[in-house]
Amino acid sequence: MTAPRRRRKSGLSPSQRAANVRPKPKGKIFKAPRLKTGELACECCLKAEGKRTHWTAKDGRVIRNCADCQEARWRESQFRHDSVPNREIMVMDSLKTRDSRLVERFILHKLSAFSLKGVTAYIKLEEHAALRKQAVRAQHFTPPRKAGRGATKWRPWYEAAIGLRPGVEWPVREEINIGTKKIDDEVAVELMRKDWYFETQEVKWADAAEALAYGAGVALHKILRKIGQIDGRDVGTEARKLGIRWLAEFRAWRPSNEERRGVQALLASG
Repeated sequence: MTAPRRRRKSGLSPSQRAANVRPKPKGKIFKAPRLKTGELACECCLKAEGKRTHWTAKDGRVIRNCADCQEARWRESQFRHDSVPNREIMVMDSLKTRDSRLVERFILHKLSAFSLKGVTAYIKLEEHAALRKQAVRAQHFTPPRKAGRGATKWRPWYEAAIGLRPGVEWPVREEINIGTKKIDDEVAVELMRKDWYFETQEVKWADAAEALAYGAGVALHKILRKIGQIDGRDVGTEARKLGIRWLAEFRAWRPSNEERRGVQALLASG
């Protein structure tokens, strides 16, 4: 006599088994962006139809891009891996405007005062289609140190991305959080339900160049702290303070730089 077959457990309740309903997956479900026509949109620019796909291990899924964004991604990958050991600072300008070129020279001017020996700093100037309220957003990526085989020859790759919101009308004013303050008044603590608040400073960006210069200071703060080139804490308020200082230095550096370029252009044309 043979033993009866054991049924494999499906993990469903009786009502779910009866209705043949699968349980909902855990976590946030990604919803692909679409154009007004209903076609799947490019996840990078959100403007064109996404026809080309590539797998990314970072997000663990397939990313859909348009032909232009895919080409820009390929050029960025080529630029990233081209003679990396011999290049310490690389700036990828995806905007290709007069303001972005000026900020690119300013970033190289500022970073020349720091020692980046043994690391590679990769800075991107781009548009960020997902921005709705902010005019500029700064991001950074500092990878952990490699362990095991090859750790002695490991060269850290630090990334910073400064993104502008498309179609911004300049000038723009924003309130920037630059510090925290403790509330000593017990009555105020009871009313506000917290014992601290943000100190803010109003910042005005006259054009895209000033916004990019501010964003460069915010994004590069973490990298410069990571390699021990500046003092302070690895917090957002300190990064915004550095961005405001870089903005002031950019405004002082900009006139002389543009005047020198104008003289060079006249000499070249004459």
